[in-house]
Amino acid sequence: MVEKTTRVIGIITIPPLFVLLVVSWIWVYGGVEGFSWIWYLITLALLAVVPILAYPLSWVLPKIRAHGREGQRKLAFILSLIGYITGVVVGQVGGAPMLILYLFWGYLLSGSTLAFINRILHYKASGHACGLAGPITFLAVVSGGRLWYLFLLLPFVFWARIKQDRHTIGNMLAGTLAGLLPTAMVFFFYISNYHYHL
Repeated sequence: MVEKTTRVIGIITIPPLFVLLVVSWIWVYGGVEGFSWIWYLITLALLAVVPILAYPLSWVLPKIRAHGREGQRKLAFILSLIGYITGVVVGQVGGAPMLILYLFWGYLLSGSTLAFINRILHYKASGHACGLAGPITFLAVVSGGRLWYLFLLLPFVFWARIKQDRHTIGNMLAGTLAGLLPTAMVFFFYISNYHYHL
């Protein structure tokens, strides 16, 4: 029963699903000027679809397939960063709505922070925690604090990942901070230019 529960929690909290949640919430409730269906699809494609491509590609690319799950994770991480960088560039050049541009920057800075912790500091920060903490922080801010309760999901994710022996509490905390702090920093620097009213 516990094993099944941890799997369910892991599946329903995967980062691409949270991208869908964030972007759809902005679409339905955000009232963001200029957020057309084209930007909706572009945002979903770059932040969610591109990283997911790692899984079918891992079956096609022999070198990735040979490394199993670890190969998938590395490819997903690389594709995620590519999607985030492309999002920032396309958003800047294409004149994306400011809030969407902040979203791209939040993901890029969070992903870069995660890469720094994992690759430079050689500490295994959780990408799962990072992929939740960042967008939850984003939604909490743009909703004027009304979606604060989404942070309550994090303890369940911590429990599930630790129970599955995927991460330690330290890994989860590091991943959470890698997502939360850069996202908060984006708003700290740009909030004066953002006048959001529900």
